[in-house]
Amino acid sequence: MYYNIEEIISYFKNIGICFFPVSIEIQNNLGNTQSREFINKFGLPNLNNIFIIEDLNFYSERSMKVIYNKYLTIGNDFVGEICIDLLTGELLSIEANSDNKCYMNKNLSDFFYCLYIYQKYFIEVSNCINEEQEKNIYLYIKKQFNDLDIKILCDNSNWWSEIIEPLEYGLI
Repeated sequence: MYYNIEEIISYFKNIGICFFPVSIEIQNNLGNTQSREFINKFGLPNLNNIFIIEDLNFYSERSMKVIYNKYLTIGNDFVGEICIDLLTGELLSIEANSDNKCYMNKNLSDFFYCLYIYQKYFIEVSNCINEEQEKNIYLYIKKQFNDLDIKILCDNSNWWSEIIEPLEYGLI
């Protein structure tokens, strides 16, 4: 699936989200992955709690660390640490004080695409006047996610599955 990541980053910048550069030293931890390419080009967001998803925060570079010799922590969410797998570039949420991992996206570009879709259509859902409209928006978001990466929603315990579940049941 094609999407223009520059337009998506521009959207976030237009709503007040700034991105900060990340040092080559941190980038080198990520090997040759798409997530490294994203960080090299755009950096990471430096503002917290401004996304529609509550408790989604990104760390400053000095707060990033490698854990389990396998993951780079770049932020936190409602469950634990948001991490990039150093070998694959995949994004995972790793539960605090646990080994439980929750798949998010295959790379940072895909994460910001999903965040863009969710944020954009969440606003539409909040303006819906009936359940059928809400359901159609949910189905649209679900299709966009599945077209991008079937793994995003293949398991109910995956990160995005938990995020969009309330839309499915009209709980927004």
